This record gives sequence, C-alpha cells and structure tokens, in this order.
Amino acid sequence: MMSTKNSGLSFRSILLCLIYFFSSNLSAQEILDGDNESPTQRSGMHACPPGLFVKGLDAHRNILLCGPPPSFGRTLGNEFIDGDNEPPTQYTIGRTKMHKCPPKSAITGINVVRNEFLCQRYLPTSSSLSEQLLHNKPTKEIIHYPAWCQIPILCEWLATKEIFPNERKGVRACGEDEVVVGIHIEQSEFICGIIIKTVDFEDN
Repeated sequence: MMSTKNSGLSFRSILLCLIYFFSSNLSAQEILDGDNESPTQRSGMHACPPGLFVKGLDAHRNILLCGPPPSFGRTLGNEFIDGDNEPPTQYTIGRTKMHKCPPKSAITGINVVRNEFLCQRYLPTSSSLSEQLLHNKPTKEIIHYPAWCQIPILCEWLATKEIFPNERKGVRACGEDEVVVGIHIEQSEFICGIIIKTVDFEDN
C-alpha cells in the first residue's frame, strides 16, 4: 500500500507536470507576425492573423507576437477601430496614462503612426469569471534578502536585485495567458488583460 507521503509527492509531481505542459502549450500557440514575412494587413494596419490577439510588440521592427485569447475567454462580434474617428480610449494604470481598447476588448492590430488600435471583444465564458487588468513594465525585478533577515527594510543594504526583461520570442510581451489591451509606445509599457475567477462580474 502506497504511503500518504509518497502519494503526496506523486500528486505534486503530476501537478507540476500539468502546469508545465499548459504553459508550454500556450507558448507553442504563439507566432511572430512580420519577422520573416510581410506583416498581415487588416483594416489599414498591421494585425495578427484572424482569431489571434496581440500578446507582445516590437514597434521598432514592426513585429507582433500573436496568440489565442486568454483561457476561459471567447471572442464576441466583429473587430472595430479605436482612435480613428473619435479620441482614443484612455486609461490610467499606476501613474501611466495610455491608449487602450474599450472594456473587455483587446488589441488585434495596431497603427503606431496614427495611434489606432484594431480591437476585438473577448468575454469570460462564465459569470463567475471577470477580466483583470495588469500593468506590465519593460522589466520585472526580484529582490532577494538574506535568509536570516526577518525585517526586510532593515536589510536593504544587503539585498540583491535580479532584473528580467518582460519579453518572449525576442519581443516585449504580456504573460502567456494574457492579451495586450493598452500600450504606451514611448515608455514601452502595456496594459495586459487576463480572466480570473471572481464573485461579482463587473465592467472595469
């Protein structure tokens, strides 16, 4: 008879394998558009192939990282342009104001020169799920304190810092299960959308 301890280890191993497989599967579904071929064009701008959302961007090289909508999300309706015949939708996150698609829609194409986005609605598949917006900066920092330090503020001078670029496949990117909903080109900052479980279902 297998012991509880061994069962726990086995379950943990299986869980880690599933998480790794899921993350790898998301990355495998992503493509670069405009790197080794002419950029996909739609509605007068560089766009991801139909059905895919912008997950990352290299504005200088005109390359889009494209992928499927977030898990537990589905697309709704037709694409539309934000910022063509009306002022761009603005959103402030952190201390940064940037152009974004309207609530519960994400970017499928972009015209950097005209500051226009091609947007597509995406909705949670259940009323117990909701969109969450995340502020994605060019780099992320992880600060390490000595193991013996119980009060980090007193150990600042001993801390070490690791800085990792927020990029994937060589371009600035949101997380693997996130889509780009807003961009500040000059500061290379994104607003990323993800679907999470929540009690209330409200527009952001």
